[in-house]
Amino acid sequence: MPLSKRGALSAFGALALILVSAASPDAAPPTRDERRGRPNLDARSGPAVTERRDQLAANPSAAVKALGASLGPQGIASIDGLTGTPRIVARLDGFLTGASGRPAARIALDYVRAHADVFKVDVSTLQLAREYVSVDGTRHIWWRQVVNGIPVFGNGLKANVAVDGRLINVIGSPLTSLGGAASAPLLSADEALARTRRDAGVPEVPLASKKGNDARKTTEFSTGETAALTVFATPKGNRLGWDMFVEPSDQQMYRQVIDAQTGEVLYRLSLVNYASGRAFRNYPDAPAGGTADVFDMSGNGWLSPTAKILSGPNARVYADENANNLADQTEEINREDPATGRNNWLWELQRFSPAVAGCDSFVCTWDPDLPGSWAHNENQSGTQLFIHLNIFHDHLKAGPIGFTSAAGNFEGNDPVRGEALDGAKTFHNMPDGGHIDNANMATPPDGFRPRMQMFLWHFPGDPSDPFIAADGANDVGIVYHEYTHGLSNRLVIDADGFSTLGSVQAGSMGEAWSDWYAYDFLEKQGLQPDVPGVADVRVGHYVGAGQDLIRFEPIDCKIGQTNGCPGGVLTGPGGFDYGDFGRVAGRPEVHADGEIWVQTLWDLRDELGSDMAEALATRAMELSPFNPSFLDERNAILQADMVLHGGANQAAIWSVFAHRGMGWFAGTNDGDDTRPVASFSLPPNPGDPQGSLSGRVTDDATGGPIEGAIVAFGGHDHGAGDYVDTSDASGAYSIADIFTGTYPKVSARGAGYDPVVLATLTINPGANTKNWQLRRDWAALSGGGSIAAFNGPDYTPFGCGPTGAIDQSQGNGWGSDTDNGLITGFATDKFVVVKLPVKVDVSQLAVNPSNTCGDPGSSSTRGWRIDVSSDGASFAKLVDGVFYSGSRNRMNTVFTGAATGVQYVRFWILNPQVPTDPTPGAACTGPANCGTLPDDDSG
Repeated sequence: MPLSKRGALSAFGALALILVSAASPDAAPPTRDERRGRPNLDARSGPAVTERRDQLAANPSAAVKALGASLGPQGIASIDGLTGTPRIVARLDGFLTGASGRPAARIALDYVRAHADVFKVDVSTLQLAREYVSVDGTRHIWWRQVVNGIPVFGNGLKANVAVDGRLINVIGSPLTSLGGAASAPLLSADEALARTRRDAGVPEVPLASKKGNDARKTTEFSTGETAALTVFATPKGNRLGWDMFVEPSDQQMYRQVIDAQTGEVLYRLSLVNYASGRAFRNYPDAPAGGTADVFDMSGNGWLSPTAKILSGPNARVYADENANNLADQTEEINREDPATGRNNWLWELQRFSPAVAGCDSFVCTWDPDLPGSWAHNENQSGTQLFIHLNIFHDHLKAGPIGFTSAAGNFEGNDPVRGEALDGAKTFHNMPDGGHIDNANMATPPDGFRPRMQMFLWHFPGDPSDPFIAADGANDVGIVYHEYTHGLSNRLVIDADGFSTLGSVQAGSMGEAWSDWYAYDFLEKQGLQPDVPGVADVRVGHYVGAGQDLIRFEPIDCKIGQTNGCPGGVLTGPGGFDYGDFGRVAGRPEVHADGEIWVQTLWDLRDELGSDMAEALATRAMELSPFNPSFLDERNAILQADMVLHGGANQAAIWSVFAHRGMGWFAGTNDGDDTRPVASFSLPPNPGDPQGSLSGRVTDDATGGPIEGAIVAFGGHDHGAGDYVDTSDASGAYSIADIFTGTYPKVSARGAGYDPVVLATLTINPGANTKNWQLRRDWAALSGGGSIAAFNGPDYTPFGCGPTGAIDQSQGNGWGSDTDNGLITGFATDKFVVVKLPVKVDVSQLAVNPSNTCGDPGSSSTRGWRIDVSSDGASFAKLVDGVFYSGSRNRMNTVFTGAATGVQYVRFWILNPQVPTDPTPGAACTGPANCGTLPDDDSG
């Protein structure tokens, strides 16, 4: 693997390749009714109560009749069938009393006393419970009835008194008798909580609780739920119950009363109101989907109706303004109008018109020249992100894609953490250079929350930045792209459930899948035009102001199509093919090389339709080998077609891939190969001539046989007519039934040996022979090499640990920092010590200094030194030197000669390929002080 040196921890912003684990089996999705929980229940009601109410209305007492007459034609004196007392006394055309300067409570209670034969309540049993004044000056007062310190549930009195002292109404259905309830509970509060769980149909989980010593035995649970004793009136008499505030699941919240003797549910009221939010289906002012719509977030199961923040089963969204990856209190996305008590996020987009190119044609959402202007759309941006995380979650979960819980989708205990406006105030209330013009998705193991970061676009103070001033959340293609990284990293996994998208070709497909699934969905909804013969499926159309700024060309560019398809740095115009790998950006780069794969998949979509292409692409991920190459994945798609359709689409699939240079004779060593060979040939017919290949694999130094070496035909060694064999104890191998022709990238490799790769190998009819001599790499991890020591941070969890220096892959490597993992401003040289399995005489050393793990090219090693030791304690310098930009992406021989008795090799990174490191303009007189341009090889 290459070696690189990081400049700062901020280089870790985007994590696309994180370990994942197997998911549990998928459960059936809940219905909408199940999501909304249990229905309301009240034991104080029922036919008997209704019958009594009707009787009392038909046969009022003399006192009630007299009160009614005094209230006039629009008077109300409604008697409760349970208690026989007024549930409301009022006048629709006036007040119950005249104006008064007395205290409001006295006004109300005097009225009750004056009509004692109607209210039938002992005022001495009433306790003031709550009182407040509304904006119109009306005073609202509640009294509860209390028995031995235990309040009556619900029944009591409420009075509303106008600002001038006139009594508006009296409400409450007070109990006429407070006796009959048990004096002590048989069920504890913990047992009552378990009953609420059982009632809600969720698991009963023991919880810690704190119990009070008051008459109500008030109990607080570790979940924030509470229980306290109450007297509950029923048609059969008063009952002692547990009055509870419970949240049995993330979408259920109740006020509930459990009979403290029997456990019966006496009362259940859902405190859930269903939430809605506003978002653009596409980008603002897009020809389709450019007008904000209202989405039923709760009805779709995305958000608990009781939620106060954007946190649901599939997504948790906040604005990470300070980029600390935490939801600080001021960064929550709030409801539009908390005063209403409704859970709505109907935020309108505030439009800006900064002096930025593109803002005259596309909607800009902030002003890069005005610090803090992004805050005006913070709630809109967060709501937009939350809604589209859920929309895309549901799309991927549904057929034909079927990214379910069992496959590791993000729902339940690992919803996506969406960070809107990430880093928006990291530099003087503006984004710094690490939080602009980008987005990322970090995917941890199944069961742990992934993180998506949406940045602002257009660098402050830089008129040359071509992007419009917008935030990524308003370009849904970007949101969907990042989300799809989670899909691919949880489908292309090893036996332990870990992601294997670590190679450069696999990483390129990761980027391509993200583009493809995003724009496939947009086109499917009619939000993305795809006119035949026109290159119009453009990634980042909104933030790029209609230009190809994120990708070199649209993803629907065809081979040979020059209009709108300009090509890449080292390619001709038109769509890309496999032979363009490493040439699109002028060097291997996963986003650029991913354009080859995404254009191929778009061709497949055009050929087979969206639904079938979705099914094949997704199932193929599940079938693909570890660290797949493009050819591996082509084969997996063919296999998926066999599984799904009995091979009915094989000819069409082969035609699509051959047209893009991934035909039968295409070759690649593996997913790390940055120079694959294209072939535009269709597979041979079954009756075409065949041959065989056999020979021996030996050690080039000793001549001895190498057992277990693999001889393979690139592109034909992972699941489609495998042309591969392993050498036996004598080093012999044999591969039969090979269709005749000239194959590229035929190789032999063994554990601890450097691979040998032939550019081409021709197979003739009959027997063919090829013997291989491999050279031992004593530092190789697979051959017994190990890391004895290193300094600096350990980035193993991110795939950039020190063992990356010796795993023989050229796609990933050892990454470190110029400092010690913290941004201290002080550079320290970094080293890694490799222990060889035995002492050897070293005749040659080679190093690939390239950047790795997402670092920029300037983080590649520049100045370096190698020390050797026989015991790991005493080291001697063997060689030092300087690498240049032309040294990247290949093994460079740095030593030939004889170093005897070596078992430890220490490699030093002295500085990276940054013009200003360590000293601006310094002459490159030696490895330690090179500060000139990385392509200046004069030193």
